[in-house]
Amino acid sequence: MSGKTFEILELGPGIPLALAGLSALKQPLPVVKVAEDSSKLLTFGPEQGFEQALTFEVPWLPDMDALHVVRAGVRITPVTAYLDPGLRAGSSGAAVLELPAGNARSDEVLVDAQLDEVRIRGLEIPVASGDYFLAGNATHVLRWRAGEAPAWVTTGGAPFLHFAICLGQGDGFGPPAAAFPHFSMPGNSGLYGAALAGGQMVMTTRPDGRVDVTLRVTPRLRTRKCKLVLLRLDGDHVARYDDGLPHEGVPIGWSAEEIETLWRGGLQDVEIEAFVSSEGVAEPDVAPVSSFPGSALREGSATFVDFSAAARSLLRGAHGARESGDQDLALAVRFDAQTRGRVRYQDFEVVAEYRRFPGDEFEDGAPALKLRGAPEPIRLQLPAGLRPSRATLTLDGSFGRHALIPASDRGSLQPELRADSYRVRGTARVARWVPLPGTPNALPPRPLLTRVGVEGRAAGPCELLLALHRGRPGFVGERIGDPVALSVETEVHPRWHRAELGRAARAASRLSDLEGVWLVAEVSRGTFWWSAALDDAQVGESVGVSCLLSEGGGTWDARPGRPRIQVHHELVAGEPGAPIPEAIEFHVNWGGPSAPAWERLDVDLRPSAIAGAVDFRAEGVMPFGEGGVTQGISRARVRLDQLAELDGGVLELGFDCVRDVDFRLLDLAFTYNPWTAKSS
Repeated sequence: MSGKTFEILELGPGIPLALAGLSALKQPLPVVKVAEDSSKLLTFGPEQGFEQALTFEVPWLPDMDALHVVRAGVRITPVTAYLDPGLRAGSSGAAVLELPAGNARSDEVLVDAQLDEVRIRGLEIPVASGDYFLAGNATHVLRWRAGEAPAWVTTGGAPFLHFAICLGQGDGFGPPAAAFPHFSMPGNSGLYGAALAGGQMVMTTRPDGRVDVTLRVTPRLRTRKCKLVLLRLDGDHVARYDDGLPHEGVPIGWSAEEIETLWRGGLQDVEIEAFVSSEGVAEPDVAPVSSFPGSALREGSATFVDFSAAARSLLRGAHGARESGDQDLALAVRFDAQTRGRVRYQDFEVVAEYRRFPGDEFEDGAPALKLRGAPEPIRLQLPAGLRPSRATLTLDGSFGRHALIPASDRGSLQPELRADSYRVRGTARVARWVPLPGTPNALPPRPLLTRVGVEGRAAGPCELLLALHRGRPGFVGERIGDPVALSVETEVHPRWHRAELGRAARAASRLSDLEGVWLVAEVSRGTFWWSAALDDAQVGESVGVSCLLSEGGGTWDARPGRPRIQVHHELVAGEPGAPIPEAIEFHVNWGGPSAPAWERLDVDLRPSAIAGAVDFRAEGVMPFGEGGVTQGISRARVRLDQLAELDGGVLELGFDCVRDVDFRLLDLAFTYNPWTAKSS
């Protein structure tokens, strides 16, 4: 007899049956039914091990102060997992089916298993007399007759046979939980479905007269132990294959060459932890991440595992403990399961950044600057050749009450040794005309002048005297108050020398009839070279003669250009020029100490412009801008690239403001992406 296979889908009464007499159905049913990307799967079991790990390499960057994890996580989804199949070498009569050992880490673990399929190979049913019928529906019936091999027939009669599965209960077994075929429940008016329905049965006849039967259990039965019995139903009320009820069946004898059971299960009692593997460390520190007791991880249900806190602690510790070497840091996330199973993972990411705090190298850990009308530089050491992804700074400071008047000269971060300087020595005096802000004789009166300064250098120890004089352009009048004295030491490069005016000079400077004042410099000893801009024609055109020289006595001679001066006045709330937050300029030297190339960046380090504001804090300022790309390559990105090209990693920054300001760089942080900092 040639073999023939019919596949019967038990979907319930009134639903058409799907059957296929195809030879392909003779092949063993696959254990893994859905093709999956194994590269994204973690498989747990005695063969692969009940511990699996995912590893993320974090490149090592030298000369960093900290390694910070922004976020770290992975999304896991338990997928279809078949447990180790059970196999009975043979059976005669009822067959007890048990989940085999090996599906759990130990015998003490109770596996939450579900019976999925029962495969009966070499089924034989002894028949003393008459016929037995096992059917999928009324027209596809397999008949057993004494002395003959099983045969397919299109109709049958009582007695009909049903396979039934009874679940284990305590030391025994309960009533049937699934039947093949189902029972149609006699007298059913349509309010109820068939009893024990939904299963699927595939029968295949063999040339040797035996039959292979596959029972696909739908829905799957949650059990670790069950009994498979063959029931016979007959009687006058049994006319169809599905007539009768389960309790009317009488178990009969049967045998099989072997019975295989397929069980499905999921991961149970999963513990997730993280650690950083380091060279030479046999037992690294371990940080717990998540715990999923029992069957908390459900098949097909995605769970996001956030291990940011663990990764942050572990990588911070590993970075701090590293004293030498350049080996990358390997962050591992380990999954420890108690049962066989599989899990798909996706969105596995670790977002981390190195941080460099160059301000910590200063004595008190926070560079302090006092701006008094000229820029002040600070020098920082960055890791050479590494490109930061972001730079942020936080300022905390206070504005003073003094500011430069408009006629003052601004300082420079790169003072030049000017050849066009005026020499002040002996009885020589040099004067610079300073127009005062505001309109003469206007109300309210103009602010008090409080401080004067000149830019220059001394050729040996020198005592410099500065005084204000009344007058007009081209004419130096009487002195206002007493002169102020400054001791100047020998210097190579010019710098600013400032002095506070005396009380009399301050009071007199507020006279409403003054259009301007002359700042007169002389020395009581030594020589002072007063820096000047001899080619500055614009000032001369606007105010007439702005520089006068006296070689002694009362005669003053006009001279070209203008000596560089600064005059501060006091800002008073409620008066013209009342205190408001002034711009704090930000400069950067792209050329390094050996070849300075200063650039002022368009960065405003002020807090919100509130009239009368004095104390301030500017937090999280990014002076170089965002490092991302919006349209093409942003200017900020180019600047961040330039930081990687600094000679020796030396970065010089400069700050300037027309108003007095004292501030500290509370936080100066350069952030580096571990994966892109070294790229060109």
